[in-house]
Amino acid sequence: DAMRNGQTKPGYNLQTGTKNQFIIDFRLFPNPTDTLTLIPFFHSFRHRYNRLPAIGVADSGYGSEENYRFMQEN
Repeated sequence: DAMRNGQTKPGYNLQTGTKNQFIIDFRLFPNPTDTLTLIPFFHSFRHRYNRLPAIGVADSGYGSEENYRFMQEN
């Protein structure tokens, strides 16, 4: 009960990829934070399009050493 009000709510995390304001990829995660979604989302994109996106934009909520290393290496 994160809100401490007696209500429990599902915590899903929807990630979307867009190009020219059109959704081109999406994936739903059970993770409450973005940190653990970046790499699996990019793998999903690569599986769908046989390549990684040319540009990845994310806020600081995705920041982790593992994610920075993945972005640098890929």
